[in-house]
Amino acid sequence: MPPLIPTPSASPLFAARAVQGVYWNTFFTRGTEKDAKLNAKSNASYTLVLDLSAYNYSQIRATNAAGTEISPAVQRYLESAPQEPVELIIRPVTVTSQILIDEPREKSMQINRRKLIRSQNRSAKVEHQLIANFRSGKMQVADFSNEVAAGHVTFQVRLKDATTAGCAVIAFTIWDIRNNPIDHLVQTVPIADGSTEPNCTIGGEEALKGGFATLLDPAFGAGPGSDEKRPIQAALHVFESQLSEGQKQSFVIFIDKTQYSAPQAGRPDAERGVYSWRLGHWLSDYVGEPNGLPFQIDLAWKAADKGRTAAYAQVANELAVKIFGAEPGGEEMADGAKAALKALSQADAPPVVMARLVGSKNQKLYIPLSLIAGAGNTQGLPKPITVLQPLPEERYRAGRCIGTWSFGVSRYTKDLMDARLYADLAKLNAAQPATGEAWLTKNSNLRDYLSTSASTPDTAGEGLVLLAHHDGQGIYIETAEERILAGELRRKYPRGSIALLASCATGSPSSDMAILNKLTSSGIDAMVVSPFKVRLDYGARLALEFTNIVRAHRRNGTTPTLAQIFGEATAATAQHFADRPREQYLEDMALEFVLVGDAYLRLCPP
Repeated sequence: MPPLIPTPSASPLFAARAVQGVYWNTFFTRGTEKDAKLNAKSNASYTLVLDLSAYNYSQIRATNAAGTEISPAVQRYLESAPQEPVELIIRPVTVTSQILIDEPREKSMQINRRKLIRSQNRSAKVEHQLIANFRSGKMQVADFSNEVAAGHVTFQVRLKDATTAGCAVIAFTIWDIRNNPIDHLVQTVPIADGSTEPNCTIGGEEALKGGFATLLDPAFGAGPGSDEKRPIQAALHVFESQLSEGQKQSFVIFIDKTQYSAPQAGRPDAERGVYSWRLGHWLSDYVGEPNGLPFQIDLAWKAADKGRTAAYAQVANELAVKIFGAEPGGEEMADGAKAALKALSQADAPPVVMARLVGSKNQKLYIPLSLIAGAGNTQGLPKPITVLQPLPEERYRAGRCIGTWSFGVSRYTKDLMDARLYADLAKLNAAQPATGEAWLTKNSNLRDYLSTSASTPDTAGEGLVLLAHHDGQGIYIETAEERILAGELRRKYPRGSIALLASCATGSPSSDMAILNKLTSSGIDAMVVSPFKVRLDYGARLALEFTNIVRAHRRNGTTPTLAQIFGEATAATAQHFADRPREQYLEDMALEFVLVGDAYLRLCPP
């Protein structure tokens, strides 16, 4: 096997034979405990270690450590760097909510490549003795890492309050010194509680997985499940960062699963179907600031009211340019990604694309990616796509079905002026609720509902449909004086619960997301939200149609997913406005909403 690192003739050290591979390894320590298991009842913080080594520790001895081989891009980077030490930038992301990472959010890993080749300044006999000591248990994983690792970084982590036994997920993005992404890792971490030792491997998979294919992992929002049940054709991930000189920058990675191929053994080719580029701005600023995307949304509303079929064309054009308008040097990659996404969108059924926006403080924000398919656009997509995005707190678990429903769709909603809509809501509110249904028609009903928990964790999931106003502080139906603040939301939801929030800007990166975050931490596994202010006439009709469709499916005993119900509701809403005497073309207004969490949750069978 040729050496990993080019062999300068003046340095006999590099003439030694390279080891068979280079690996990432992770493990936890706590105080004097050098190979720690996470325990939900622990009152101490942990040190998370990520190192780069010539050895996969888990292949030598079974410990709590996890390992995986580096990507070809990292290998080429190590081979080509002319200086010592080589530097990598490591950015961890807590995918699920149980683990909190203390500042800083990124660290530099200094790599001594001499430790990646054999033998070093010590004899092979000494190195073999180290391996033997580790294999026999005489040496702990942290001590072995200190001896053999070429580089490492540590992060202080804590378990969130009230964490229970289960499986947590941490991701690491690996960047070169020029801020190009060159690897991505996903680690599944078991959290015990003294009596329960969870098994967090699915289908025999390794605890630590590497390569950009991990960005297609269903842990990023859709939860565990087979490709047949949760089909994902592509993923778009955006990471925001503020550089040392204060410049705002975003890093975009797009993976086309249909064209993806993993590196072949013995070949240095990069993974195919992976595209990455840089943006000279934060996408969250454009989505949230009034003069950004909301400005174009306002213009689209006015055009839609005049019956223009291409009302959202400029919205799509501008958002597409903001996402795929790469900085110099990245144009080819960005163009390739957009072409791949266009090809996917032209399939018979809308492809499912996972989207994730990670803010500069490691917070989950939302990209209304569906908007780039607005009718009449020239820069976006010719046909719609289905976009899934992660919850603020992701849960790596299988959800139950949706059993009971509460409908906060009220004729008393403030500023509701449409006479036909008012009549339809009045008719709905007067209907007799079926078994497992409840009406929340006033602030007092809504406050009582949100402040109490009538269910237990073992019951089926709950559905909440809420038409309300959101003023950045709280939500209300009738008047802002009686608004319900995030601190009043005490209801706990069982697994498999969902919510449709037809209220203003509950998912906007520029406004208070406390309501959305509180519902998520209370157990909601999927939501439909908007990063923008919601037009009352459209939001009310959408909530009404969604409610009617849910009730019809329950009567018929059918079990559609949340994504299917949302699709039916938006189609019915668009048809309603198209049938009015004064035609309004509001079909593309549905693109303002985003599906977050596990949109494949289904209604319970009768």
